[in-house]
Amino acid sequence: MTKKENNQLRIGIEAYAFAREFIYKSRGENQYKAGDIYLLLDELYSAKIGVDHETKALKNETPTSAEEKLRKRYQSNLDLVKTRYGFDFNFQEKSLDAQFEGYPNRIHSMCKDYLSEFCFYFSDETLRVAINNWNPPGDLLYFLIVLRYAIECDFRIKFNYRKLMFPLLPTTRTILPKLITLKDNHLGIIGVDSQDKQTKSFLLSRISNLQTNFVRAFRERPEDNARSAPFNYAEYLAHNPSAKYHKEVKEYEISISLNNLDLLKHSHLNTIPITILHQDDKAAKIVLKTHDEWAVFDMLFNYETYAKLIGPADVLRKFNDKFERLRLHYNSQTVPLKKSARKKGRR
Repeated sequence: MTKKENNQLRIGIEAYAFAREFIYKSRGENQYKAGDIYLLLDELYSAKIGVDHETKALKNETPTSAEEKLRKRYQSNLDLVKTRYGFDFNFQEKSLDAQFEGYPNRIHSMCKDYLSEFCFYFSDETLRVAINNWNPPGDLLYFLIVLRYAIECDFRIKFNYRKLMFPLLPTTRTILPKLITLKDNHLGIIGVDSQDKQTKSFLLSRISNLQTNFVRAFRERPEDNARSAPFNYAEYLAHNPSAKYHKEVKEYEISISLNNLDLLKHSHLNTIPITILHQDDKAAKIVLKTHDEWAVFDMLFNYETYAKLIGPADVLRKFNDKFERLRLHYNSQTVPLKKSARKKGRR
């Protein structure tokens, strides 16, 4: 798709998501009419290109006439959404969600197309994880739209968050989002936590219950000259301990078959630097330099006898202890126990 077509698609996706949020899901005085959606779209789009959405052409129109002109202005965007994702809808309460919420592939396609326009980096797999953990899954699309505007316009968002260590005890977080990207095979938001002013990473799959009034937040966004400095992702990775989940970078020495070394180079771990110390016609001795111990252990379990951890000694002891606990667990009749809290750090 061309840049113009991508922009048209973005506006169409936003129109659909706003209608679903403000017409289908809302009730009473908070419920929008179709004309309100078109006015909101025009306000957002006009602010982006730097013109007043209350144009002279519309000021002299009756409300009905102005609404019809706006509808025609954005009809092609909605038609593009209908054509690309293969479903029909109109801004009526009973039909708006019927062909969306129950179709995971459609939700994934729309989220993927929208996310690809502003996400630093992501994968299909991590996006599916996020969708599968949202309840309902279709709400993720609206969240991504709010997130995009929050990043672009420098306003805070509020949501519930379930930390990895305490998944049954969600807490309310207010953050100033800076970036959404893939890190350590997780899709997450990097943002400044309003409580302690620290820049942290929040996994998208562990977020729920968005509590931000998007329209109010957008209209009350800071002026351009009052916004925070641009986010420096490279500096964050280099100096912020949260970027590495507070894990020490270690060099993992591994003996691995050549076939599995090739698999490793084409897996999700391909971002980890690989140093080949020695190689013959069957196997190689390599070093993986990373802070992500979990990823290395997962790889070793998956590759079974085709890879073997050699060092460092403390990690080898830890891996053997884990293997022994698993062996005893599977040879017993005990049921899985509640996992004890790990050391603070990994989200």
